[in-house]
Amino acid sequence: KEVNGDFYDYIDIDENRALIIIGDACGKGVPACMMSAMTRSFARSTVEHFTTLESFLETVNKNLNRDIEMGNFITLGCCLLDRKNNILEFGRAGHTELLTYVRGHVRTFFPDGSGLGLLPEGFAEFETISMEFRPGTSFLMYSDGITEAVNADKEEFGTTRLIEVFRQSRAAGDSSD
Repeated sequence: KEVNGDFYDYIDIDENRALIIIGDACGKGVPACMMSAMTRSFARSTVEHFTTLESFLETVNKNLNRDIEMGNFITLGCCLLDRKNNILEFGRAGHTELLTYVRGHVRTFFPDGSGLGLLPEGFAEFETISMEFRPGTSFLMYSDGITEAVNADKEEFGTTRLIEVFRQSRAAGDSSD
């Protein structure tokens, strides 16, 4: 249990677009770590030729479904950032929602999508949402490791607390660090 299946990656597609992904493989230890490594490899090879974020998720799902044992899966959140047109497209495959901060307000976005590797090609469907971003807009992708962390009283940190910390941090002008 020294390793796990949580990961993130930032992939430059071209001079204007980047794909940001965050994932969490089911299980613990080396098997989860290996599933995350497979997902990252499939994502990096797929990014060269995908046309939409839905097709990206469908292709990664098809590859994982073919290569992992039944019942295993990985959740994934994906942001396609178009810096030229100030557009962010977000899709998810069973992962946590996307948090956005705009003009003092935090909103959550959670388009539908099943965990990757669970369903075969043709059965898995993925929704995406697109939004324009302006200066001062912040986005937060996270893993459930943050919200499920517990204190000494076994109380989870929770999504509500994370949203409030994010809002206060952005309102105070804190850096992303």
